Amino acid sequence: MDRTSTLDRIIDGDKNKELKKVLVAWRCTFETLNTAIQEGYDGILVHEPTYFLHADEVESLTALPDDSPRKITAARKQLLIQENDLVVIRIHDSWDPRDEIGVAASWAKSLGLNNLVFKSQPMDCECRYDIAPTTAGAFLEIVKAAVKGYQIPEPCLFGSPEQTISRVGLGAGCIANVEVFIKMGCDIAIVCNDGLWYWQDITFALDRGFPVIQVSHAAAEEAGIQALAVWVQNTFGIESTYIQEKACK
Repeated sequence: MDRTSTLDRIIDGDKNKELKKVLVAWRCTFETLNTAIQEGYDGILVHEPTYFLHADEVESLTALPDDSPRKITAARKQLLIQENDLVVIRIHDSWDPRDEIGVAASWAKSLGLNNLVFKSQPMDCECRYDIAPTTAGAFLEIVKAAVKGYQIPEPCLFGSPEQTISRVGLGAGCIANVEVFIKMGCDIAIVCNDGLWYWQDITFALDRGFPVIQVSHAAAEEAGIQALAVWVQNTFGIESTYIQEKACK
């Protein structure tokens, strides 16, 4: 990981503050902030952007016009963070591909996938797992069970439920490219709803006869965020609590 360009950094707050009680969440919404304030947390650890922009969040917001709705909303959030002496830290690049407990690995574990046979380069997030032959429809039920409580409506399958599959392509959130999975030799892939375009990528998969199961971005990453909370507490001895993202509807 390139430390000069990584997204992993302190997003806002006093970088010298000692953290004793940390709330771990998929993203820092106003609801997350209010929970942290009401329950006495002094830090929030998140995976996704706080200020609606993927990279250089604060700097990119500063460059927006003053009448930008995005900038105005972010300013309200920033004020709430600073008035309550909170520190927001983002851990993204280093957590997506982390072995055993990262986003991709935790997602695979929640699906019962353990026979990893291939990883893409250089991201190390797009993986192929081999399983006993089954149907796409039967595997869809496994995915539905794994994300139950995290996603409404349920995941959907694009392609024939009767198609036999045994080589599963799995990524981490948006890192899930159908062409990459096909080149890996996969015969099905699980992708997130804002990682691929329906009119472009799903159409290609359908025309190719390559079944795709689509889940929400948050649902695919919640297992990794739970693992992050445990890792923080065990590694740093900081009281760390995971807060579940509200189910996508």
